[in-house]
Amino acid sequence: MYAAPKNTNVQLLWYRTDLVAEPPQTWAEMIRTAQQLQAQGRTHRILTMGARYEGLVVLYNTLVASVGGRILNDAGDEVVLDEGAVQALELLKRFATSGVTSPSLSNAVEDPVRLEFQDGGGAFQLSWPYVYPALQEGAPELAPRVSRAGD
Repeated sequence: MYAAPKNTNVQLLWYRTDLVAEPPQTWAEMIRTAQQLQAQGRTHRILTMGARYEGLVVLYNTLVASVGGRILNDAGDEVVLDEGAVQALELLKRFATSGVTSPSLSNAVEDPVRLEFQDGGGAFQLSWPYVYPALQEGAPELAPRVSRAGD
């Protein structure tokens, strides 16, 4: 090996503890919860990156993994696109048309998504670890009411 990444990153589910007591365990549960919040007239959006760049690729990979699907074989050198990968496409469509995403989902990139959540525009946010330190600085009154799944 002649090169290695200096660091890696992971997508996290951030959620507002003042709106939901526990993080959802599935995409269907998150969509349902957001729709219930919407029906109550409360902050409800699920915010994430959906623009046609790395953000959409990461979102799709997350969906594939969440349904137990595969895009590549074990060696990583052949596309397999199993039934889970197809289910993930159906889930992406359901998510995008659920009425609980930002109207700008198809153009959404990291910082505008972070700022929309930071400004109180979402109940959930799928994004990177830097979101919380930025939230502490930019919206210190909201930060105590935000947690990440797995905490």
